[in-house]
Amino acid sequence: RWRFAHQSIWEFLLANRLASDLRAGHDDQLLGAAELTGLTVRFLRDLAPDAAAAWIARVAGGSGE
Repeated sequence: RWRFAHQSIWEFLLANRLASDLRAGHDDQLLGAAELTGLTVRFLRDLAPDAAAAWIARVAGGSGE
């Protein structure tokens, strides 16, 4: 059994994977009903700003633009 040295490392790795999926247009694979922490969302917005903003707008009921 192992674990990350700090929770933020796990959150960054998760955000990095989600950012990759968003940029590839696969936002429903892992983001369908996910509850993300504020830190994960900040990482996601830093890693894929345009794709993350569009995804946030879609799930918030906006137009994405």
